[in-house]
Amino acid sequence: WATWWSGDAIGVFVLAPAIMVAARAPRGERRRRVAPIAAAMAAALAATGGLFALNEHAAQRNLTAQLDDLTHDFASHISATLRLGESAVGGLAGVFESTTQRSRDDFDDVAKRLVAFGLGIQAIEWIPAVANGDKFAVEQKMTAEWGRAFSIFERDHGNQVSASGRSAYFPVAYVYPVQGNEGAIGFDLGSSPQRAASLVQAQKSGKPVATAAINLVQNGKTGILLFVPVYDQSAGGANALKGFSLGVFAVPDLLSVALQGRDLADLDYCLADATAPNA
Repeated sequence: WATWWSGDAIGVFVLAPAIMVAARAPRGERRRRVAPIAAAMAAALAATGGLFALNEHAAQRNLTAQLDDLTHDFASHISATLRLGESAVGGLAGVFESTTQRSRDDFDDVAKRLVAFGLGIQAIEWIPAVANGDKFAVEQKMTAEWGRAFSIFERDHGNQVSASGRSAYFPVAYVYPVQGNEGAIGFDLGSSPQRAASLVQAQKSGKPVATAAINLVQNGKTGILLFVPVYDQSAGGANALKGFSLGVFAVPDLLSVALQGRDLADLDYCLADATAPNA
């Protein structure tokens, strides 16, 4: 309202002199008397427009700079949160690198401490490398540990079917917390091309590898999987793959942790993966 009334007032102050001069001048003198005032008004209007344009340009540059700073701040905090999550998943990998045989109880003891840090981690998982010939024996072992039927499965057009036809499988053997992640138990990550590509990349590089954004099998949320390869230290060599420690990050939870304390009520933003092929 203040801007609207100010604009009206300026219009009155600018036009009033010309109108008053024109009204009071003799008919033959109106054009001569009004001409210099009109020229001055035009010059003033042009100057005002120029100043307005300069001010608008400066304001736009300032806004762009603020948005750039905000974007870098967001990216920095998201990256820092992911690095902390990577350290947590790496901590689990260190446990399974031991030559000591690890049980589900051992896994739970470590995983629940890591999840307690927050960091947007929806779940911590252990993914063993299971040779095709060992599939049945592993299913029997996991059935005994879980106290209920355990099968290594894949998805076929949304239906759960027994995994088959591959030389090796990478099932979710252990997961913490179980609640909310039941649907992932036994799922063969090697049956998903996107997940399998990250598994292969992590195995070849020996370094942590994250997937692009995917739909999580346990709840359909958008998430990121972070794989850390684990090798059999007694055998040595990159071919002696024992499995992977895995961190499951639900993107909404990750952003909530990374951007907590920031007022985002009036801000719309989009998170893009710059490494994605179509980014």
